[in-house]
Formats: sequence, structure tokens, C-alpha cells
Amino acid sequence: MKNLKSYPHNSIDVHLNAVKRKNASDSKENLIHIENNVRKDYLDYDVHFSENDIENIPKRQFYIPFKLDLQSLYNFQSKTIIDVRGHIEKLQERTIRYTCQNCTINSANTLDHVLPQGEFPEFIVNPKNLFPCCSQCNSYKNKYLESNGIKLFLNLYLDNLPNEQYLFVKFEFDDNNEIDFEYFLFNKYEINVDTFALIKSHFEKLYLLERMRLKANEDYSEIENLILCGLNKLSIDFIFDEIKQNIINDQKAYGFNHWKCVLKLALINDDRFKKYIQEKRTKA
Repeated sequence: MKNLKSYPHNSIDVHLNAVKRKNASDSKENLIHIENNVRKDYLDYDVHFSENDIENIPKRQFYIPFKLDLQSLYNFQSKTIIDVRGHIEKLQERTIRYTCQNCTINSANTLDHVLPQGEFPEFIVNPKNLFPCCSQCNSYKNKYLESNGIKLFLNLYLDNLPNEQYLFVKFEFDDNNEIDFEYFLFNKYEINVDTFALIKSHFEKLYLLERMRLKANEDYSEIENLILCGLNKLSIDFIFDEIKQNIINDQKAYGFNHWKCVLKLALINDDRFKKYIQEKRTKA
């Protein structure tokens, strides 16, 4: 999980271009009629965005009669959205460009409206309100705030992720000597309490710990096979040292708390796993 770079240009231009591309209709006339209001609220969004408190943007009753007109601007296959999505993607590091950073598991095959489009239709094509996301995460994000106004999810454009480890995994061998994993959050290094609470909420609402467990069980064989193949020519200590170095590089590329980095780190630091590999190599 890593922070993404946000759209650097004037966001209102995206809205104006989307309106301009619409065919002449009553809907287009309505959108032109409210253009000054939208301009004002885009400027307000930018102010809140710069202060990382977009949750304090009020809902505008003014837009209720124009909700369908505004929602008509958003089409995932439209040139407006394709251009915005492509621009945001190109801003990111290649290693994470096409992966949903809300979960770091699936491809970013859709866009999440940070402030929900049903409540804030005026920002439906605001590129700072659109976050590359997988459809699974998107389906879980039915609201942004608790009733008391507390944020439920990280905004990875704005909420800086700590470099300290907060995601951990433990594993056990079952009766068939197969490994099963369990991910958990732990504020071992005493990161900011509010930051950790937001991370915990994000993980809980997106069911990330269980999703990561399933992904780890799915991908574990790849890790084991690479180690066993390496043992044909190299010592296990050498291989584990190389993996440790690779983990450091992967943390920089994919995020310090990426589920796969955490998995590899837990395995190579556990004597049980080293013994298991040695025994499996002997039996091979």
C-alpha cells in the first residue's frame, strides 16, 4: 500500500470539458446554468484537499434537482474518464501503476468516488475525487464517514502512510504439514494513534486481513518453489540473506507494509520455516 500522486492540473477543466462534450439537451443546458456554482465548489474542494479535510465539505442541497444531470457526466468508457484515469496512472510509479492501492491485491479496474457521487454529484468527474481502485474494494465503500463524521477509509492521495510496520502475519503447520497464514494489525512501533485507528478501520471495512490471507495461501507455493530451486546451487543461508535484501527493495517499490513483503519477512525470520525447507529439500 502506497500513497498516490494526485491530479496536478485545474480540476474544473475536466468538468467543463465533460459538459462541452455532451450533445445539446435540457441536461446540458442545466449543467451550463449551474456552472458558476460548480466552479465555486471545485475551488472549495481544492482548499479542503490541500488541508486533508474533505470530510468537512458540506452536502449542497442546491444540487438535488440537478443530480441526474451531473451523474450523466460520468461514464467509465467516456473520453473524459479515460483521459483522467490515464493521466493519474502515468503519475504513479510503474510498480504500483495498475494495482489497487486500497488493497494491493487486485488490479485497479475502476475508479472510486472518494466523496460518494450520490451525496456529492457536483464532484462526479473531479479527478481529485476519483481514486484508481478495484471493483471489490469499490463495492465495500458504500459510505466515507461514520455518522459522527469520523473517516472510515484512508485517502491515499492525502493520508501519509507510516514507514513503521503495522501489518504482521503468523503461520502454523497443519496435520498435513501445510502452512496456513493469519494476518493481523499491531501498533508495535507506536505510530500515531489516530493514524493507526484509520488504518484499522480501512482494513476492517475492506476485509483486507482475510483477503490477504487467501492471497498468501494462493501465492505461497511460488515462494517455496523459488527457495527449493535455489538450493540446487546455493546454501539456504545465502538464499535467505538474498531474500532479506529483496524485501528491502520490494518495500520501497510496493510499500513498507505490503502483504507479500510482510509474508516473506515472517517466513525467513522463523526457524520453523527454515527447518521445514531443509526437511523438504532432503526428502526431494
